[in-house]
Amino acid sequence: MHKSIVLNSIIEGMQFYISHQIARLMSERGLSQSALSRKTGVPFATINRILNQAVREPRHDSVARLAKFFAVTPESIYGPCSMRTGKYPITSLETVYDNIMSLSDDDRKALLAKFEVNLKYVRRA
Repeated sequence: MHKSIVLNSIIEGMQFYISHQIARLMSERGLSQSALSRKTGVPFATINRILNQAVREPRHDSVARLAKFFAVTPESIYGPCSMRTGKYPITSLETVYDNIMSLSDDDRKALLAKFEVNLKYVRRA
């Protein structure tokens, strides 16, 4: 399997997860996209793109505002974790790690550079 395909599948999985988490949280509270936009200050178009998986990497500040509104951590929106227990499924993390380690050095460096950028935003918050 080509390493770019693995990287794209990781990103697509993250897109689906983020979209699913936001949709679930909205449904639990009976919120529409426009109501969520008004309450969080996140533009309606951004929320719509996240829910329709049209954005590869939502801006951290948008995810942080959504997380704050829903009283969850941004990490619970981004990653594969159980929000009720706060525990990370080991098999999921091992799979992600294995997929990352199977990338070429250049692809792995590019992916880690993206994480570094996101961590800078987290440290500022």
